[in-house]
Amino acid sequence: MTIKVGEEEQENWVTIKSMKFPYILAFILACSVLSCYPAYNWRLVQTEQFGWEALFPAKPKRNSRKIIIYDQPKQVAIKVDRYSVALNQMNFILDVISFEGEIPDSGSSLQEYINEMLKKTLNIPPEVKLADGVLIKSFIGEGESKPVSMIFKHLNNDYSMVRGVAVGSPQHFISEKAEFFLNSIK
Repeated sequence: MTIKVGEEEQENWVTIKSMKFPYILAFILACSVLSCYPAYNWRLVQTEQFGWEALFPAKPKRNSRKIIIYDQPKQVAIKVDRYSVALNQMNFILDVISFEGEIPDSGSSLQEYINEMLKKTLNIPPEVKLADGVLIKSFIGEGESKPVSMIFKHLNNDYSMVRGVAVGSPQHFISEKAEFFLNSIK
């Protein structure tokens, strides 16, 4: 309840009320700035095919590609659907990999083939084994290569394989975030 006595008190009341506006505006601006800060906002993402799911720290981007393998008795096509998030100088990647058409009868598995391709791409020495849950330190690029840390996880079902990868520079790699992501893959 406000009691107004004379013009002077009314001016003071208006001044106090108008002083609240800058504080409210500052509060709204602070909230909007904080909402733009890249924080880990874990969300469940389900793949369109094969029913795989994982918790990502932000909304992932999705892209697909087809890889033709010529070094088999018959030409084989592999489809790779990639879901990825780059956040705080770390990358969280889920690759859903499947054969298109007939599944070949060969001595090497899909996982071995995919891991060999990854080793070539990332310049990982052939003697390094890409084992699930093991922190791997390597270098990306030729010439001026950059150090990276990575952890992998592979799962298979009758129709596809999924590979989760958490990768980042050694100084920005957060093992707890990587393990949380990889452990969420089902």
